[in-house]
Amino acid sequence: MSKNNWNNVIAFYEMIGGIIGLGITFVFIFGGLAKLIEQATTNSAFLVLIVIFALALYILSFAAGFLLWKKSGKGFILSIIAQITQIFSFSIAGFSYLFVSGLQFGFVFGSELFKLLLYMGSTWNISFASKNSSFSIGINLIALFVLFYLLKQRQKKFTK
Repeated sequence: MSKNNWNNVIAFYEMIGGIIGLGITFVFIFGGLAKLIEQATTNSAFLVLIVIFALALYILSFAAGFLLWKKSGKGFILSIIAQITQIFSFSIAGFSYLFVSGLQFGFVFGSELFKLLLYMGSTWNISFASKNSSFSIGINLIALFVLFYLLKQRQKKFTK
């Protein structure tokens, strides 16, 4: 498959992941956020900021894919950033971060687990001061491979 075809596959993947993520997040906003804010022991404005951050990441993913599809240099840079946000997930001392826009295949390991992850779709989990104090770290191999491909293409572009 040619370079342009792979770039288009990545662009499509990022746009679809962004759309699915935005949809899931809007369902959360309209379906569960109000109830969660009522029950929250933390500042409700903080929860809203977390949701806005998740929305921003999915908008980034969609915009990166769209601009990459249009063969914009900005699309390449945004795609690199979008993939970086998806490579690692972790849970440390009550702080958790997971962001997937599209696909996840990788591993999670920590103090109490080691497991293989396979996920199709988009998901996010960002939390602070949760009662879960376990330690885990995960890696999304798909995002890592896409990032390596994009960096390799960018390097070839600048060395010509």
